Amino acid sequence: MHSGDEVYITKTGKYYHYLDDSCLITARIVKGNMKSKKVLETEAQRLGYTLCRQCAKNMKEDTTLVEKQKDNSKTAPLLLMEAGLSFYLFSYKLVSGAFYKREK
Repeated sequence: MHSGDEVYITKTGKYYHYLDDSCLITARIVKGNMKSKKVLETEAQRLGYTLCRQCAKNMKEDTTLVEKQKDNSKTAPLLLMEAGLSFYLFSYKLVSGAFYKREK
């Protein structure tokens, strides 16, 4: 869950929380050990709540992971093309006799 989505605010806290496994407050909310209210993130900000540090850290890690996956998805086709070209050249040399000793 990230920006623009629904978040949780507690009655006594001053932070809002994403639905995230790593946040201790969210874990308590999900287990039913802490009362909370679900609101839109923009509403929580308007009410003066700020993003919990643990949720902010997790959001930053998630964003970094997504960016890395996007970068990898750009290079994977190139690696496959390179592997295909290498296989083609190897097959050509094998069939054309480049790997066989030529007798004089």
